Amino acid sequence: MKSAHALSALALLLLTVSAHAQQGFAGAWRIARAAHAPWEDPKNPVGGDEKRLLGKTVVFAAKRVIGPSPIGCQGAKYAITDAPFDMLFEGMLAVPPTDHAARGDMALALRNARALGFTGKASKTLDAGCTELQFHMVDENTALFGLNDRVYTMMRKN
Repeated sequence: MKSAHALSALALLLLTVSAHAQQGFAGAWRIARAAHAPWEDPKNPVGGDEKRLLGKTVVFAAKRVIGPSPIGCQGAKYAITDAPFDMLFEGMLAVPPTDHAARGDMALALRNARALGFTGKASKTLDAGCTELQFHMVDENTALFGLNDRVYTMMRKN
């Protein structure tokens, strides 16, 4: 009987954790601005999504992300990690703009992270599990994501 109660308690705990996994990111955000990414090769700019994304709302709901493509998605299975700066934006903060083959420059990653407003040694990073993007928290009201050599800033809506 004890093991049945323990299993029930564990199942309830797991449901609670997954239901609140987007904690800290939950709610509505506005895509406020876009900037050239530090890893962008100035000779080969990409971009082009700014007009379509700026001013739009993104909502991290319990089971989906509501927002414009490629952000919005169904069946979210949120996971939050504390990502060191050299892992943010798929490791691109540690990559010089003129040599994308070079990786792992920790000093460059730190300089780029500081320039984007990050403090400490890592960022709380949200992976929704249903979109290719990850969301990196700068502070409780500011999160960033990268797309096509741009860094987008999202501000929490009140």
